[in-house]
Amino acid sequence: MSISASLIQEVRRITDAPILKCKKALEATAGDKDAAIEILRKEGAATAVKKSSRVACEGVVKAVSRDGMALNIEINCETDFTARNDYFQNFVNTVVDAVFADRPSDVAALSQIKVNDGRSIEELRQELVGRIGENIQIRRFALYHSHSQLVSAYQHGQKIGVIVKLSKGSVDAGRDVAMQAAATSPLALNADQIPAEAIDKERALFAEQVKGMDKPQNVIDSIVSGKLNKFLEENTLLGQPFVKDPKVKVRDFLKAHHTDVESFVRYELGEGIEKKTMSFADEVEQARGSV
Repeated sequence: MSISASLIQEVRRITDAPILKCKKALEATAGDKDAAIEILRKEGAATAVKKSSRVACEGVVKAVSRDGMALNIEINCETDFTARNDYFQNFVNTVVDAVFADRPSDVAALSQIKVNDGRSIEELRQELVGRIGENIQIRRFALYHSHSQLVSAYQHGQKIGVIVKLSKGSVDAGRDVAMQAAATSPLALNADQIPAEAIDKERALFAEQVKGMDKPQNVIDSIVSGKLNKFLEENTLLGQPFVKDPKVKVRDFLKAHHTDVESFVRYELGEGIEKKTMSFADEVEQARGSV
């Protein structure tokens, strides 16, 4: 049967699927628009499952503050080119709006949120995978909300985002601290939040460095303690020299601005994801196998 161009365009508008796929789905369903849309969405879901095993370590980290809330979120794709794609960026913005509107507890809950057209975030993700042809994943997010609106956010490019929650003080000072965390990647807010095993590991390393020194044991112990204290100062947000004025520590900057930081979350794009390296020949062979 003949399928009208207007019907093909309507299915394309709803599904964002390529025109040829829309035409084939309509032909397979004898022009039944709803049945064709269902076919295309199932195809998108199947494609998403097939792509899900591929490494996605590019994408975007977005840190945003809005209406007394601060969100840090990482959404991944496979290539930097796709990260700049308008369809991908629109999906990111839709997800961000959904988090602020519904305050989901985790990624699983976020994926089930319905957006304005009645589709879930997961359905949108699957359709985007089908359209772009890459694995796309909502990896993680953190959301702060405060009745006193004491939250700050700082985003560095598309790859680093930090949000900060304050117990009192200045949101502007909080943003400066978020910028600090983006630049220095501290392990924790203060020494109390660094795991004991990490401290023990550093202490053992420093002890090994001074092993065999011709000094009394109490002097050696003092040297190790000094090295450990320096490590803790350099790797905790409050103990670091303030990037805008290295003569003062972050804790002193906050004190001068009558501000206390309760917690922070720093995301860096792709951190912790094992990236696979592949030769050009292997890429060509993989492309052949996926056709």
